Amino acid sequence: MAYVFTCDLLCSPLTPCLSLSVRPQLSLRVKALKRQVDESEGEVERLEGVRRKILRDLEEQQELQEALHAKVTVLENELK
Repeated sequence: MAYVFTCDLLCSPLTPCLSLSVRPQLSLRVKALKRQVDESEGEVERLEGVRRKILRDLEEQQELQEALHAKVTVLENELK
């Protein structure tokens, strides 16, 4: 691929011309955005772990509720 240098512009057949003074700023911005993505992915993983734990706790509570309800039913039947 041939690159053409004109004044302070870097051009290629596949990319638009960018000012050479803008490229470092864009590179820094891309790095910052990649860092934000990495941090966000870490937060998503953490929240998914919390969600899984809450779902496990909920299932345990539902099982306990069902067992207690069954005991109450048995006790009510014994009182009749």
